[in-house]
Amino acid sequence: MTIFFLLIGLELEREIYQGELSNIKDALLPIFGALGGMLIPAGIFAIQFWNCNTIRSRNSNGN
Repeated sequence: MTIFFLLIGLELEREIYQGELSNIKDALLPIFGALGGMLIPAGIFAIQFWNCNTIRSRNSNGN
C-alpha cells in the first residue's frame, strides 16, 4: 500500500508540474471534486451522529 501511494504521489506531482493540472483553471474541477469527496461524507457522518450520546460520553469504568 505504501508503494501504491508513493506512485500516486509521483504521478500527481508530474501532472501538477507538466501535465493537465499545470494550469490552475484546468485544475480547479479536480481540486473541488477531491475536497467535496472528503468533506461531504464527513459532513453527512457528523450530521447523523451529532447528538449521539455514545460517541461523546464514556462508561462509568472510564473506557
